[in-house]
Amino acid sequence: MFTNIIQRISGFVNIFFPKKIQLQATLPQKSKSKYALYTYRSVKKDILSLKHGKFSTVTDDFAQHLLHIHNMSSSILIYIPSTTHILGIKSTDHMKEFALRYEKTLSHTYTVCVDTLGISNMHIQHMLGRKDRLRHTKEKFYIKESFKVYICRNNIKHIVCIDDVTTTGATREAVEILFSKYNICIQFIAIASQD
Repeated sequence: MFTNIIQRISGFVNIFFPKKIQLQATLPQKSKSKYALYTYRSVKKDILSLKHGKFSTVTDDFAQHLLHIHNMSSSILIYIPSTTHILGIKSTDHMKEFALRYEKTLSHTYTVCVDTLGISNMHIQHMLGRKDRLRHTKEKFYIKESFKVYICRNNIKHIVCIDDVTTTGATREAVEILFSKYNICIQFIAIASQD
């Protein structure tokens, strides 16, 4: 009898509130950070899938978001390379795969440039605190020679740089400092932030 009552209540709820209940559980939360689209907690499964080469509606939404934030002076799109790929832990660089997958979608707005940044300091950051991240990332990245030639020849002054997750802002700061040496302004945006 008790299970019968539960089934009736459950059926009643599903009849009157089916979509509302489902949407609350599936919609990702917008990030409070101006440097990210979603909170990491709300899209964690999608980020983990992306890191293993699987795309989702969250990555589709992020690509669409990039079209909406476009600044007329920013026609170059680059990504933060994956340290785990460079270390050989993963066979592919998921952010490079993201850029290549959405290149056609973004091509009317951006020139997607791959293999622009190299990593010289091989510390995996997710195990470090903010202070250590800032110290390690200051010298982590370098601009590859072919991209230096490209930005100089084309007088590039503004670049949009994408990443999967931003936590402390250390990567963003390191890339901004790196490109400031060439008088290039970086607009940084990540799929998610650890709010």
